[in-house]
Amino acid sequence: MPKDATPDPYTDPLGFGQRMQILRTRRGLSRPTVAGLLGMSPSWVKQVERGEIGMPRLPLILRIAELLRVRDLSDLT
Repeated sequence: MPKDATPDPYTDPLGFGQRMQILRTRRGLSRPTVAGLLGMSPSWVKQVERGEIGMPRLPLILRIAELLRVRDLSDLT
């Protein structure tokens, strides 16, 4: 894969945060927007996307999936 290409979260083995970031950017949402809709801080979103914080608990994962319009939860997790 070229260095400038965005990895496809459906084919590449990515972590939760990486998948979240790719899906967020594909939806055209900024970190502050996602953070506000989730009731979290933009720095929290950044830490999750970087893998500095582990995967959140299921209720929050479900909210993230709904926000990013993920139909199959395995696409995010």
